[in-house]
Amino acid sequence: MTPTRDSDNGQTPKYFDVLMGAVWRRFSNLLSRSFETINIDSRSYAVMALVDAEQLNQLAIAQRLKINKNVMVQLIDNLEKQGLCRRVQRPATRRREYYIQLTEEGKRKLKASTRLVAQAQEEVLKSLSDQEKNTLLRILRKLTKNGY
Repeated sequence: MTPTRDSDNGQTPKYFDVLMGAVWRRFSNLLSRSFETINIDSRSYAVMALVDAEQLNQLAIAQRLKINKNVMVQLIDNLEKQGLCRRVQRPATRRREYYIQLTEEGKRKLKASTRLVAQAQEEVLKSLSDQEKNTLLRILRKLTKNGY
């Protein structure tokens, strides 16, 4: 890890991990507070967003999000109790294999959550120009190309 000096204001050396951690914590804290207003958490949001994009079973969701499969069962159970998703048996597959599907209420909650994510993102990035935001997004995509 090589220290880099903040050339804009001559502050003490900063490290990549410290800077990335600080940005993540700020975004995560903003998002957590926002999600509390609609009674959802970030893991539930991630599950709902993934399920909305693709029909997956619990195991596939757990693998994709790198969540323990037992924790995933609890997450899906909680989402189901809140009326946000349901388990639907897949036709022509094993009897116990279900994919997860959002309910109409789940779709509404996801839409509200997505707005809150955009607001938190905008708050964190507000000091950047549009060009800088696009550059950052391009760099982050490049960095995560083989990771996430």
